[in-house]
Amino acid sequence: MNVFVLNAGSSSFKAAYFDGAGGGTFGAQPNWYGEVRWSATAAGAKLDWTSASANGTTGVDVSDHGTGASALLRAAMETFGIAPDFIGHRIVHGMSESRCTIIDARVRNLIEKAVELAPLHNRAALAGIDAAHAAFPAAPQAADFDTAFHTTLAPEVAAYALPYDWYARRGIRRYGFHGISHRYCAGRTAELLEREPAGLRMVSAHLGNGCSLAAIVDGKSVDTTMGYTPLDGLMMGTRSGTVDPGLLLYLLRSGQYSVAELDTVLNSGSGLKGVSERSEDVRDVIAAAAAGDVKAQLALDMYVHRLASAVAAMAAAAGGLDALSFTGGVGEHSAYVRERVCARLAFLGVALDRVANDGSGDREVGAPGSNVRISVVTAREEYAIARDVALLGARDARPRFAR
Repeated sequence: MNVFVLNAGSSSFKAAYFDGAGGGTFGAQPNWYGEVRWSATAAGAKLDWTSASANGTTGVDVSDHGTGASALLRAAMETFGIAPDFIGHRIVHGMSESRCTIIDARVRNLIEKAVELAPLHNRAALAGIDAAHAAFPAAPQAADFDTAFHTTLAPEVAAYALPYDWYARRGIRRYGFHGISHRYCAGRTAELLEREPAGLRMVSAHLGNGCSLAAIVDGKSVDTTMGYTPLDGLMMGTRSGTVDPGLLLYLLRSGQYSVAELDTVLNSGSGLKGVSERSEDVRDVIAAAAAGDVKAQLALDMYVHRLASAVAAMAAAAGGLDALSFTGGVGEHSAYVRERVCARLAFLGVALDRVANDGSGDREVGAPGSNVRISVVTAREEYAIARDVALLGARDARPRFAR
């Protein structure tokens, strides 16, 4: 089974093609991979693609997710000749959906309903669904939900301390996000440690522009830092993470910000970017701090403090900590962040091997004798989605379409 995967970001689109010919299975590395990024203007967008035999970069006129997805699909057809049996999509907010599923009218309506809760991502995914349908109208499409992994949260974890009716009837609860990444990280961590998921108590740290932790026991999510929306939890690249709700009410009541203005500040003008007043990229902030920038140093100190504190909280939720695993762009590539966070967690028996920490690829980075196994796992969301879609296709081959 051949699967083409579209993964929408806030100002980017990733795509991967997995050719399952000759056995119906595929490896973690896609046969074709592409990514397009753009700014607020159409000029200057760049599409990078690679396959086993070639690679390339081309300029494209892209200013939104629909044209971004179309550009990726066109590039994949022209440079590789893709022939997908299924098209899979990462959907950030799936409400209470608990599994990968065929996109029919009901599922599309659910994705549209959740746009208000994850406006940057769900709207982008819908644009990808439409672009894929235009390119391959006969190919069934499937939704893989980031929230699905966290449907195992117990009521005392999922519910907010708000009127019970809000939880029971209105669906106001902790949904959690980055579930596809956390689930893959949990499985890969067990492999690295040569452990079965059963009995393993771990914390998965997905650190990128968006950041979240998951407490995972027996391969299942038991707690997570993000909540009703992807704005909650850790300090992120441009997002604030958790703040005092009373502060937000004050800012609205006093007329200092409109709802739209506050939304923009919290989602796009806060986090590392807002505090450092430099960049959302942790590499830029580290460099500025090293050069003596006080605000950049404060941003890093806040980032590490909140991350380490949250790991400790997740360890409590898991009933102990056997393993800590870092994934995502920052989690995989920032030895600085890993070293500082692990130093703050020494009281839990966390000890990092500095030589291993400076390496690359999937690996253990814990020091000999560390009470907690520490690992770095490459995020492979597209591969995880492709696996889910292939399994879905094997279960349900009925031709149902996005429209």
